[in-house]
Amino acid sequence: DTIGAHIASAGARKVLLCYGSERIKREGLFDTVSQNLADHGIEHIELGGIVSNPVISKVREGVELAKHHSVDAILSVGGGSVLDSAKAIAAGAHYNGDVWDLFAGKSELSSALPLFAILTLAATGSEMNPYAVVTNEETHEKLSIGNDYTRPVVSVLSPALMAGLSRDYLVYSAADIISHLIEVYFTATVQPAIQSRLVEALLNTVIETTQTLISNPEDEATRGEFAWAATLAQNGLILSGCAGFSYPNHAIEHSLSALFNVPHGAGLSVVMP
Repeated sequence: DTIGAHIASAGARKVLLCYGSERIKREGLFDTVSQNLADHGIEHIELGGIVSNPVISKVREGVELAKHHSVDAILSVGGGSVLDSAKAIAAGAHYNGDVWDLFAGKSELSSALPLFAILTLAATGSEMNPYAVVTNEETHEKLSIGNDYTRPVVSVLSPALMAGLSRDYLVYSAADIISHLIEVYFTATVQPAIQSRLVEALLNTVIETTQTLISNPEDEATRGEFAWAATLAQNGLILSGCAGFSYPNHAIEHSLSALFNVPHGAGLSVVMP
């Protein structure tokens, strides 16, 4: 109920509202959000149908809509795939060429529309970092962009909005969070002890909360802890003071999902062992 006020305070009056499945309409979230926007004098343009493992063709569609309607902000309502697409659209709306140029390194990401987010799934940490990963269906490349221009202005995380998550996507999400944590933990050549302890605390939290949510999906407090762990795993906190790290599990999985379109967390659960 606060998103309209945040967007209005940023001076935006027309947004591109990005979402994935029709679930947000069936469960009433879409109506709640659109009414809240209207209450604050904000018009919205819809872009639905964003899929898991987001694709550049949908991003291009969003960029075209954003430019055609002269929107002045992007609003993501969904999980990490929707938010990654929204980040790419926000960047592409300020770019005169093909948005894929930014992913391929042919041009520099130097501006973007302001971005806002409502999370319905916790996994990627995209709500508090600038990174977006998108697949080019034609070339089977899965590449990323991200700098401070694509960091969300405001992200709303409510465990109540994540209650409808299936068991499969809960464990895929857990695998993604765990991978974010262990990539740095096992590859960094420099990692202060306190940073290692933070990683270990977050790993234990993800393991414990996942087990609890499998047996009791209605536990809202535990779902909130799970969501906060997802955010802290990829918002830069665990990287502080670290050096010489890489993301080999993600690099391998991005190839898997680019070629075979497996869910990201499912691919990571195969790669990590």
